[in-house]
Amino acid sequence: MSRLLSARAPGLVPGAGPVPGARRYDLFGAFRRKRVGYAERVAVVLIGILTVALLAAAWIAPHSASEIVGTAFTPPSAEVPFGTDSQGRDVFSRVILGLQASWFGALGVIAFGVVFGGAIGLVAGMAGGVIDTILMRLTDAALALPGTLVALMVVAALGPSLQNTLIAVAVTWWPWYARIVRGSTRSIVHLPHVDAARLGGFSKFRLAVVHVLPGSIGPVLVAASLDVGGVLLVLASLSFIGLGSPAPAAEIGSMAADGLTYLFNAPYIALAPALALFAVAFIANYAGDALRELTE
Repeated sequence: MSRLLSARAPGLVPGAGPVPGARRYDLFGAFRRKRVGYAERVAVVLIGILTVALLAAAWIAPHSASEIVGTAFTPPSAEVPFGTDSQGRDVFSRVILGLQASWFGALGVIAFGVVFGGAIGLVAGMAGGVIDTILMRLTDAALALPGTLVALMVVAALGPSLQNTLIAVAVTWWPWYARIVRGSTRSIVHLPHVDAARLGGFSKFRLAVVHVLPGSIGPVLVAASLDVGGVLLVLASLSFIGLGSPAPAAEIGSMAADGLTYLFNAPYIALAPALALFAVAFIANYAGDALRELTE
């Protein structure tokens, strides 16, 4: 039996070579071989710098979100690069702290979607039959619901806060990943090397973890990276209409909404957070395009 397994699928028995047909995503190798454009490479580097900078946002921001640093509506200057808002708070510091909350909030939403949705998709793809049908019908039902409306209902029930907004968005975001992982699992589960492992006595759990799940990582990473910008905008939209944390917490959407009142007299109050969010979402989408090209 061991000879048969070695001949059909090297790598499934001790001392065997790599598995033929098992796709591996050498992202760093592809990045070094310049399979992506210059703009995408720059975007990936900027995303890394941005993440590190936002981790240290509390030290980078000159002031706290609620600290009054001067008179209201002070125009941008060397001391206050983005000016001050209607309360005399530093807009630059509030934008940095708001981006920190939005960025890591978006990553948390996507992480939940990947783990929860991915688990459902993996179970459905591995089980097949009735279990697959039930789980996918539930997923389709979740996809059929208008995500924004569901998020509004959840926040209305739980109360406005950043945590509740994240929960509201997370419960609407997982079905996409369930679909992706289920489709990837169904395409992998009957490949020759997986059949050989099954004949070798591997349990379904071991098959899923060792042979099927690694093949789903690439498509999930691409989808997740492309989702970052979308989640950022959804979170900002909910905050914009007053469903985020109450003042004086710094959130990009609520800051832009507050600045609309003074758009003609002090446009920097609304434009600074809006342009910062646009720049971050744009860079995140470019980085997602780079990751997609690397995995193709």
